[in-house]
Amino acid sequence: KPALEQRIAKYWAARQIRDIKTLYEIESGSLPGKGLTLDKAMGLAGLRDKNVKTEEIAIDGERATVQLKGDVLIGTMGWTPQTLQETWVLIDGQWYHETKLQE
Repeated sequence: KPALEQRIAKYWAARQIRDIKTLYEIESGSLPGKGLTLDKAMGLAGLRDKNVKTEEIAIDGERATVQLKGDVLIGTMGWTPQTLQETWVLIDGQWYHETKLQE
């Protein structure tokens, strides 16, 4: 669990500062044959966010469900509190954010 917590923190720190290279390296889709390219990873950064904190982690074998809370910048509404649930996967002993590729 500590290894996963470190990866989550690194991923969200990178996302908040728009560090696409680090974000890409932590995505499961960046692995060989998984279809994510660095230019496509730019679209994964999504809306601006800040103050993201891990609330809950549930590990089930090689998958983990993670619940996060943070603030998201939504147009004229400004910074809005939001809860997010995401999936992480364990591949070759390393945790990766599960990539959801758009077709």
